[in-house]
Amino acid sequence: MTRAEKLLAKFVENPTALHFSKIEKMMKHLGFIDFGFQGSHKKFKHISLGIGLSIPVHHGDCKDNYKRNIAQIFKNNFV
Repeated sequence: MTRAEKLLAKFVENPTALHFSKIEKMMKHLGFIDFGFQGSHKKFKHISLGIGLSIPVHHGDCKDNYKRNIAQIFKNNFV
């Protein structure tokens, strides 16, 4: 099991345990494209899945409900 797979499994099991910077690295590894910031929102898009996300990031982290939504997307499409 690679380091990225372990991180993905840890995140899906407990989404609130990771900081947004780790989640962002994982998203890029899984094929999400970073469209940058617009105000306080970080935008991502996955071309082949047709998924677009806008995540508000304050003080380097996002709220737990956004982390749970991202974990659900990962669980449905990548695990």
